[in-house]
Amino acid sequence: MPEYSKIFHSFRSCYYNIFHIHPVYSRVHTARFFAGETDDRLERTAQAVAHRKVDQMLKKSGLLQISGTWAAGLEGDLPHGLAFAAACFGAGFMASRALVFGDLAPFGIAAVTAAKKKALPFILLGAVFGTVLPHGPAYPIRYIAAMGAALVFRLLCAGMGGRSAVYAPACAAAASGLTGAAVVLANGMQTHDAALCFAEMILCGCSAYFFEKAAPFLSQPSKLWGLRRRDLVSVLISFCVLLLALQPLAVHGISLGRIAGVLAILIAARFGGAGAGCAAGASMGLVLGLGGQDMAPVLAGYGFGGLIAGFFAPLGRFGCALAFVLANAAAGANMGGSSQVTADIVEVIAASVLFLLLPDKLLCRLSALFVAADERVSSKNTARSRLMEASQALRDVADTISRVGERLATMRSDDTLQHVFDEASDRACHRCGMRAYCWNTAYNDTMDAMNHLGVALRASGTATRKDVPKHFSGRCCRLGELLEAINRCYSEYTARNAARRQINGLRRMLSEQWNVIASFLSELGESAVTKQVDLAPEPVRAAFATCGLAAEQAACRLDEKGHMSVEARVSTYPKSPINRTELAAELSVACGRRLDGPKVSLSGRETVLRFRQKALYQIEYGQYSIRKSGEKLCGDAAFAFEENGRAVLLLSDGMGVGGSAAVDANLAVDLISRLLRAGFGFSAALRAVNSALMLKSEDESFATLDIAAVDLYAGAVELFKAGAPPTYLRRRGRAERIVQHSLPVGILENTGFAHSDIRLGHDDLLVLVSDGAAVGDDVWLMRAITQFEGGSMTVFARDLALMAKRHRDDGHDDDITVLAARLEQA
Repeated sequence: MPEYSKIFHSFRSCYYNIFHIHPVYSRVHTARFFAGETDDRLERTAQAVAHRKVDQMLKKSGLLQISGTWAAGLEGDLPHGLAFAAACFGAGFMASRALVFGDLAPFGIAAVTAAKKKALPFILLGAVFGTVLPHGPAYPIRYIAAMGAALVFRLLCAGMGGRSAVYAPACAAAASGLTGAAVVLANGMQTHDAALCFAEMILCGCSAYFFEKAAPFLSQPSKLWGLRRRDLVSVLISFCVLLLALQPLAVHGISLGRIAGVLAILIAARFGGAGAGCAAGASMGLVLGLGGQDMAPVLAGYGFGGLIAGFFAPLGRFGCALAFVLANAAAGANMGGSSQVTADIVEVIAASVLFLLLPDKLLCRLSALFVAADERVSSKNTARSRLMEASQALRDVADTISRVGERLATMRSDDTLQHVFDEASDRACHRCGMRAYCWNTAYNDTMDAMNHLGVALRASGTATRKDVPKHFSGRCCRLGELLEAINRCYSEYTARNAARRQINGLRRMLSEQWNVIASFLSELGESAVTKQVDLAPEPVRAAFATCGLAAEQAACRLDEKGHMSVEARVSTYPKSPINRTELAAELSVACGRRLDGPKVSLSGRETVLRFRQKALYQIEYGQYSIRKSGEKLCGDAAFAFEENGRAVLLLSDGMGVGGSAAVDANLAVDLISRLLRAGFGFSAALRAVNSALMLKSEDESFATLDIAAVDLYAGAVELFKAGAPPTYLRRRGRAERIVQHSLPVGILENTGFAHSDIRLGHDDLLVLVSDGAAVGDDVWLMRAITQFEGGSMTVFARDLALMAKRHRDDGHDDDITVLAARLEQA
């Protein structure tokens, strides 16, 4: 067992010896005279009984779970665990040493009450140690008792399922109030003491609330980058309490704690503006003012100084520091020339000098504390709203085009074959004396003859005398003129219909194109806010500065799944090659995530470096195609790429074989891969490909699409199919077949993907095939995937394609393409 794990068992042995060993030993020792047991056996029996009882006691009290959680955490990472323990001990110690109103110490109680289970033993130990040291609170035993009472109250709340934000403040205030009331009653119930007790109870409850909000950042400091305003206030007040403990460390009235407080105000004002500077100054002045009897008037100038320094922040560090010094000098001028005012001015000047001497790297990292993530997201609301408005406008235009087409079709519903005969009779029969008889008296016989002519017109496009019934040809004296007029009117009728069909088709395609563009704009608008959150760029610039690069533009983002990406632009690239591993390591430390990269590209005169959070898995591809016999081109197209932690496999089979099929397949793969890499969704990309294939030529043109999108962070796979054959995979050593029915793209105006979700793990396989490899019985394919033992994926894809060609039993030949991938632990 590791040494650090024995620490916990040593603590538990102390519990045994203190509470149970000696009483149990005495009882068993009495029984020894009657049983005749040896001393060794007696000792083992006593220890076993004591261990069992003490374990029950610790389990009931919750201390065993707390200590066990700590020990398990230490076993995972000893250096990190020791650092965490030291930080918690220091936080508890400093909180208990922060005194207000002379000799009151409510912050130690608040720190113990707000502590999480993993940190509680160390914070409690630090708080007790700080309480019993000299120059601490007036009644150390009272504060230790209050810490114990607060723990009991929290355990009771936990037993009742209490997790509300008010439980910690209520427990801390109750513990402080009860113990304080006991001291006040013992001292004779003085009014001044009662007022101080009440004020201490309020301070204890409020500080417990802020400590609980700031506690997560003690265990995970990387969360400090990009704080929200309410979290920043909690961290700032907690920091002020720690500085309060340093305030008594003074030389000739000059306090180390107040110098650190002024330095924090200057950093907040420089990078957070007037608002952050005023908030930091007011918080520092209020909290530090509680620690001295005559300090409140002097420290009240901190808030005013922070406000003025924030206004002058655009002038740089020197302008910010000078404004703060002058503002505090003006505030102290009205208070005369007391020694405390002089010491305050010296502290402000000392903090300003330190502020000017701090390295840029440290200031860049600290500046991220005062730029809230929610404000960065809200700055994109204007762009998002404009994109969404433009998207809706385009959709409205598409709907208007569709409605106009429907209205025009309704208005022209009378343009039928009957209209052809009516127009022909107006042209040929308007001077005939038999017109009234033919089109009125003998209307039924005439229409019967026209129906016969209509059959001939639809069959051959023209009507002749042979197509006219005898009962009509014997009566009509202008049959030749009538047939000529009917043929001419029918030709105009067919031309009008062809033009209308073409216009309607173009109108529908135009409407679909507007809808596709609207979908693109809508997805861009959604991604502007919901799909990424910008974090402070200062840590990125600091990491680049460490490696000798000046990043003029830097961006650090979290996508919708919490994965980080970093992009930086440098105008001057160093002549000597940089250590990319060192740069990635520096960025990983600055951003709190393991990053991969960089990917280097040129944009004008700037060099763009892109990093991405390291994924859990990596993927290996293999592709192989076999052309149909006698063809120069393969009618299949396949492509695979990785983008932003996602691997995408694409396979398309064009209609037929040869050149035309190759054009359709490559067009589909190339277009959809470009759209996906640009950040658009699968549905919008599919609609764009469908429109492109329908507009490509007058001939029928379509292609299948088979897509597999693999999330390399979680192993989740999304399958999208448009007329594609089954997908084959191997999970946990077993081969599976996934069948989804859908239509190819390029056939119908409105088309969609068949979609399914699966999950893969280490050493799992994913195989996409074209129609030529999935004909007939696929038992051989399932067996080959199951029996694959490793090696090159390109060789594996080639073997599968050759086996597919040998196993074709339908007497036909076709293009064969196999795209295979294997998922591996990164």
